[in-house]
Amino acid sequence: MTIGLACVVASAAAPSAGDGVAAARVLEEWCIECHQGVKPKGKFNLHDTLDALKASHSSAADRSLLRKALRRLANSEMPPPDAEHIPNSQERALGVQALRSAIAGADRIIVPKSGPPRRLNRTEYANTIRDLFGIDIAEFGSLPPDDIGAGFDNVGAVLSIAPTALEKYFELAEAIAARACPESAANTPVSLVIHGKEMTVSENAGQTLEAGALLWTSGEARCTVQLPRAGTYAISIRAGGDQAGPDPVRMGVLAGKKRIADFTVTEDKRAPGVHRMERVLKDGPQSLALTFDNDYYNKDVPAGTTADRNAFVLSMTIEGPLEPNRIPAWRSVMDAYAAHADRSDVAMAEQRWLIQRILRRPATDADCILLNSIVQSLPATSSAESKLRAKIQALLVHPEFLFRVDTIDGSAGPELAPHDLATRLAYFIWASCPDEALASAATRGELASSSGRAAAVDRLLMDPRSSSLAERFATQWLAIDGLGNKMPDASQFPDVNAALLRSMRTETVMLFESVLREHRAVETLIDADYTFIDARLAKHYGMAVPVGDGMHRVRIDPQRGGGILAHASVLTATSNPTRTSPVKRGKWVLQALLDAAPPPPPPGTAQIPDRVEDRAGKSIRELMEIHRADPNCAACHRSMDELGFAFEAFDPVGSLRDRADGIAINATGTLPDGSVLQGVDGVRAKLKGNTGFTRSLVKHLMVYATGCAQEDSSDDELDELMESLASNPTLSDIVHAIVESPSFRLRGAQ
Repeated sequence: MTIGLACVVASAAAPSAGDGVAAARVLEEWCIECHQGVKPKGKFNLHDTLDALKASHSSAADRSLLRKALRRLANSEMPPPDAEHIPNSQERALGVQALRSAIAGADRIIVPKSGPPRRLNRTEYANTIRDLFGIDIAEFGSLPPDDIGAGFDNVGAVLSIAPTALEKYFELAEAIAARACPESAANTPVSLVIHGKEMTVSENAGQTLEAGALLWTSGEARCTVQLPRAGTYAISIRAGGDQAGPDPVRMGVLAGKKRIADFTVTEDKRAPGVHRMERVLKDGPQSLALTFDNDYYNKDVPAGTTADRNAFVLSMTIEGPLEPNRIPAWRSVMDAYAAHADRSDVAMAEQRWLIQRILRRPATDADCILLNSIVQSLPATSSAESKLRAKIQALLVHPEFLFRVDTIDGSAGPELAPHDLATRLAYFIWASCPDEALASAATRGELASSSGRAAAVDRLLMDPRSSSLAERFATQWLAIDGLGNKMPDASQFPDVNAALLRSMRTETVMLFESVLREHRAVETLIDADYTFIDARLAKHYGMAVPVGDGMHRVRIDPQRGGGILAHASVLTATSNPTRTSPVKRGKWVLQALLDAAPPPPPPGTAQIPDRVEDRAGKSIRELMEIHRADPNCAACHRSMDELGFAFEAFDPVGSLRDRADGIAINATGTLPDGSVLQGVDGVRAKLKGNTGFTRSLVKHLMVYATGCAQEDSSDDELDELMESLASNPTLSDIVHAIVESPSFRLRGAQ
């Protein structure tokens, strides 16, 4: 660095016009030679930014480029090792100060973004139906998977509706409406008797006789019944058998393909017994089957002894539901609203309540006209339940139910309309619709003030539904949402199965939720001295198995270390099926935890072999060093690989190890600035107190909250958010700050 630049930087005690001059000198001396022209290196062109700095009129785009240059310079990633002049530590510090001053001294321009209308994703749709009607839609089939945008499945730009999905929405609306408003006949319990001769027996497994259904080998006798509503039913089976061999006849009950009961038949078919059980069954047509599970035949038995074991079903009786019919919670609330709102026209009051709850905004006359026209198209003899069902079905396929469309409160400038803000709050924190309390707060105008919004956020965070922040945000931010599809190589890791992968994911979800609910500083995610394990995960980690089922909160193993960096979920998600991947693990740290995602690799980039026999006895570290000898790869890999090497003491499924492929583990990483990371503890030390970690968390949570990707133009707003937070905030602090941000409260450009 020249003496002139050093003087300019040293004199810039406060932001001034000189900041641009000093920053321009930094770019001229160390950057512009490679980063200008038709093909700038890394597609990173600083020519116009340099001119803007000299003229003291930098734009938001210029400031974004300066931030990227600052990060590369501060982390010693640039200039590259083969540059003519590498700044020493003092020169680098002065250059960093110059760029920071230029960024801080420029005017901020915050432009809120809304993006296109946002379709409810699969999770939001299911949660909304659950909270509106108390119905689990899982039994009606699933919606197609959602596309991912900016790392999340709730980004509006990728949430379109395909024709096949639209058909599914109509099917779901019909099924949900039917379940929510059953005909009055559904209130009458049934007693159905199905004789064995009326059942269908599996081919070659038996036959139907006048007296019943005979099963002579493993198979089933199936029937279909129509049940009035979901609930507990008494199932009584009259059965006997030809008892042969050492064991009695064993049978089972299937509802569809799901096994719901097992029972033993000790009686002879000439003197059958009755076997009774109570099970929860869904409404509508229900396919039930009785299975014969332990066929036996021995032709060499002594004379007078039965050689062939068979099952014989005389009848099956279904009685229920056993519970009294209760008015659903949503119906009670609607009835109370209608009675209070307008005794002269209860039906109209009910209709307006339905519109408000399902469309998440006050009802309009146009809404009522639409629903009235639908009712008028029904047969004149239609029951009140049929009419209500038709209204619900129509509202569940209404565009304003399936999509969230922001509107402006005309009296408050670009502020979102109160009910749209309530909707945005609810889907951010709950991944579901506003409840009555939040909708009422919007109606009363309480969300127009920061204190009113703060009170609403506190209430939403205390509600159990806020666990969606852990289940949906944290798992996508940390890239473990699809962990169930990351099955490691079974020949190397035979003990890793779907159940263990679920336990891994649950550990991370529970840690995030504990940090949220216990108001712990966000750095607890990095260095927590506790974690959550069950018997499976304890065995996998080599820890003492906790007493009792389920997950247990335990102190961490000091050798392993605490926080998400040591979680098997993360370590498995960032590995290949047969080996660790320092590249993936390093990229994960940069992208998820430091807001410094590297660019994608150029096409045709060579890959490290997955098979041991293809590695020619070389360690992963040696192979990576060969790989990054290519100048096109070196710039990004200098930081990425070294961060990843620090995780090498953990194998591809997160177990501790000291050797890999017979070679001793070297879990150190040397960053471009010369600092050495001693294993994962070194990565923890780098993250703790690093504003990049908090900024990355805030940035990802902002994407999740607004449903819009954070672009270069978002940096100014992120700067303001960071300045409003303490140095080590809690998750709830960040949620409150995001709710107060312009991009959350205002309707920006579509």
